[in-house]
Amino acid sequence: MNIAVTIQQAVCAHIWNGKQINLRGILQGDSSGALNKDRALTRAEAFALLCRLLSLQPEGDPGYRDVAPGDWYYEIASAARTAGLAAPGEQFAPDRPVSRAELTVMTARAFRILGWLAQSDAAPAFADAESIPSWAYS
Repeated sequence: MNIAVTIQQAVCAHIWNGKQINLRGILQGDSSGALNKDRALTRAEAFALLCRLLSLQPEGDPGYRDVAPGDWYYEIASAARTAGLAAPGEQFAPDRPVSRAELTVMTARAFRILGWLAQSDAAPAFADAESIPSWAYS
């Protein structure tokens, strides 16, 4: 199951007025400044939110075939890969909608960076645990 996440779901409805996170520059919207809260969040946008929240800095070429200098997410991809938010590989898939599993893994990695979560080998106790991709356990 590959369920896309909207911006509103990612940020949580109870704080959606957006003022607090917009003040910090975390939410920046599209090229016209619109937040498009009901549109599916892309992988690049999800990584951008987390990199801005964590104040992660880019460190050179991110090494993905689908990320080029000049892309708005180039430095985001670099920062995410350097910090361990984004997995190494050939594709960043920046324009693909982020799935629930991907956003959960990204958030767990962010929590580990902050020291809020330790690595665990225990299987999650979710009702739909059998539908969780194997890569989500790393």
